[in-house]
Amino acid sequence: MSGEASSKLDTVIYIVGTKRTLQLQESQVRRIIYTLITLFLVLAAVIGGQYWFFQQEQMRLDELYQRESLKNRKLQALLLEQRSESRESALALTEQEREESRQQAMLIEQQKRKLQELRSVLEQREKVVQQLQVEKRSSQLQIDTLQQHLNESKQSLSVTQADRKQLEEQLTLLNQSQSESKEAAKKAEVATNSAAPTTVSVEQLKMKFDGKTLAINFRLTNTTEEQQAGRVGVTLARPGEENTPVVYGSFRTTPFRIRRFRMITKNLRVKSPDAIVRIVAWNTERSLVMDQTYPLPGN
Repeated sequence: MSGEASSKLDTVIYIVGTKRTLQLQESQVRRIIYTLITLFLVLAAVIGGQYWFFQQEQMRLDELYQRESLKNRKLQALLLEQRSESRESALALTEQEREESRQQAMLIEQQKRKLQELRSVLEQREKVVQQLQVEKRSSQLQIDTLQQHLNESKQSLSVTQADRKQLEEQLTLLNQSQSESKEAAKKAEVATNSAAPTTVSVEQLKMKFDGKTLAINFRLTNTTEEQQAGRVGVTLARPGEENTPVVYGSFRTTPFRIRRFRMITKNLRVKSPDAIVRIVAWNTERSLVMDQTYPLPGN
């Protein structure tokens, strides 16, 4: 009994110091060692877990960095493409502006030529009117002279009946010539007064002729900065009648009111293959503002 009791007893360690004596049992030392080992293992597990989480986070950040780098490269490529497209669009816009300026210069030059032609036509019409007026005065003098001769013949009774008829016929012819001269002078005067500066023009003219029917499509363009209104018509003229004055309302016309342009479409039945297409426009005051002629397709 005493041996078993002595074997179950713990070992007592005496630590003797200068100040006090400390007694430690073997079980307490073993417990402290186990506690330190446990703490070490826990600390090692915590450090290992932290390192594993750090590696996982590092991998996630690397993937995120790669995705962001890929996005940045795509954005840079998109920006470069947009810059190239903007440069191309800017170059195209510059070319378009150059083309528009060239077309405007050609249009201005064309309008100058039309004004010069209109001035020459007006001068010719003025000369015709002056000539008709001179012929009118001469005819009136001849009529007065013949009338005086007729009165003298009637008074003297020396002229025979045949001579009187001849004088009356001459007087009738002179009256007819005078009336014709008056009508021609009125037509020339109307044509002269009806002429006005060109305010519209024909552009992008397209004609399709199948032998019987002529389809016309063109753009009526305003050549001024103000709004223009009036009527426009398309008719067929015979060769040699290009300069014949056109009477307002002599054929069917289309009203227009444009600030920039308007598309006009007409269908005409052609009777003569030598006919000439004539496009005429008047303003609201019935003054002629455009008169252009074109041959039939194929002529």
